[in-house]
Amino acid sequence: MAFSGGQAGTQQLIGKAGQTGASVNGASANYSTPPVQIQGRTMVPLRETLTMLGMSLGNSGGFQTVGSLQFSGTFNQILLGGSSIPLDGNLVQRGDTMFISAKLLADGIGAKLRAGEGGEFYITLIRESGGDPALPQPRFTTDKDSYGIGEPVKVEEFSFHPLGEPFGLRWSNLKPAYYKPGPVTIALDAVNGSGRGNRLTRTITITDRVVNSPLSFAVKYGEVGDTLDDNTLARPTLPRQDVAFAGPKFLFSDSPESPERVGLLYKDTFDGEARLLAYHMNNASVVARLYVVARNVSDAPATVRTARIGDTAPARVEGVLGQVTLLSFLTGRQDSRIQLGAGESALIYVSPLLAPRTGASLMADLSSDRKIELTVAMGIGEDALSTDSLLALAPLPADTNHVRGTFPSAARRFTLDLATTLPAKAIIGDPGDDPAEEGQDVLSGAKVSLSGNYGVTYEVTLKNAEGVVGAIAPRGGLYKGVVTVEEVETGRKEIVRLPRSGVLSTPNQPMIFLRSGAKTVKLGFIPASGSHLPVHLAFYRP
Repeated sequence: MAFSGGQAGTQQLIGKAGQTGASVNGASANYSTPPVQIQGRTMVPLRETLTMLGMSLGNSGGFQTVGSLQFSGTFNQILLGGSSIPLDGNLVQRGDTMFISAKLLADGIGAKLRAGEGGEFYITLIRESGGDPALPQPRFTTDKDSYGIGEPVKVEEFSFHPLGEPFGLRWSNLKPAYYKPGPVTIALDAVNGSGRGNRLTRTITITDRVVNSPLSFAVKYGEVGDTLDDNTLARPTLPRQDVAFAGPKFLFSDSPESPERVGLLYKDTFDGEARLLAYHMNNASVVARLYVVARNVSDAPATVRTARIGDTAPARVEGVLGQVTLLSFLTGRQDSRIQLGAGESALIYVSPLLAPRTGASLMADLSSDRKIELTVAMGIGEDALSTDSLLALAPLPADTNHVRGTFPSAARRFTLDLATTLPAKAIIGDPGDDPAEEGQDVLSGAKVSLSGNYGVTYEVTLKNAEGVVGAIAPRGGLYKGVVTVEEVETGRKEIVRLPRSGVLSTPNQPMIFLRSGAKTVKLGFIPASGSHLPVHLAFYRP
């Protein structure tokens, strides 16, 4: 049994057969299914009536119980004080609603029933103070007694422990807003370290006045990390303006993604700036390591600089490899330099030991003042391999589902003007709307396309973005990555995980990553390795 307050007092429910309107201690309340009269007896909805009285059904010994009433699981048996009561005239199911005789309910909960004219009834319950006063005392209130559909529910919580000891709180049925008319009971449990405590409930009424849909509520009040319910996926696509391919040369090693034996995975040269992305799983039956070797192929001394690097290893979950590597890369700063004589080589990365079916992911910004040959290789076994041994390995053939190669640019820049009718979207990773980078696999000589543009940085400028909400929807499968957000006028910068935990999996539940407070916003989005594309960046205006 649960009461809505911690003090003794009287709870009086007044209702009428055939009417949804009711009152509790003079405050307006509403049945979603009205009471009825059957063969001269007033029958009330069991659960809704208990809720209005601040009570609920409990469970004991296979029976649902309240007061001295017991109901079998299928409601084909009633006990009052342990004695069987006939079903006829006392309990009836109509649709999804179980009705009970108002007299039987009053007798079972120790209340007084008074019948008025025309099916009117008064149920008066005198309640005693509940709970143990030496245990934590839950206290809360809502800012209103009734709310419209989709109207924000504001709660003020002020629980305490009589002895000043620590305690925990557990809410039941507390939501930011509700979307079905009728009474709603919110419960708060305050418990000590042994799990003992007290419960407080409060019943509010949801009217049929529509304030917000679930989507409009989330757009107005949702926080970064929350999801939206948006079943309309066919949003107009925003045109890209000022499109440019920029950034350094892009060195991409992802094929064979899961090598079973030792060998070269990637090789090519660069001078100036380059970005490397290597992503591989160990599909051998023994431990392995991922290596990256830099060799000076010029005839003069060279300096190889690693300006920024991020990696994840070892990990079995592909989405973790992609997201954590991006977080590590975006938050890490490194300014290491290696001097290489003409023809000299050095390791610039060695992964930890990779158990079978675990992998390593690496992203690094590199530069050199001379031509450098960069090699990515997989070595099998616990013993580390020398650079000479690695450079002598034979290339492994690429697999049919993944890509390796060198591409001309590691970044795409474009502008989206949000001074238009929203919602609208931008698509990333779909070849129809977002063409793949074209490059070459030097090991095989083949032309290759970087489907999905994994690892490429999308530098997106949002114009007229003040007040706009941005959300990401997975459209190709599971997605787990990050996006950087920079508000130009306010200077606010943030790295947002997509999502903060778990994975994005439902296309019609995009996750909020932006609630803009500036006219101009710069986004940095890198399609994460181990995730699926395309994704939609959807934009809304409250």
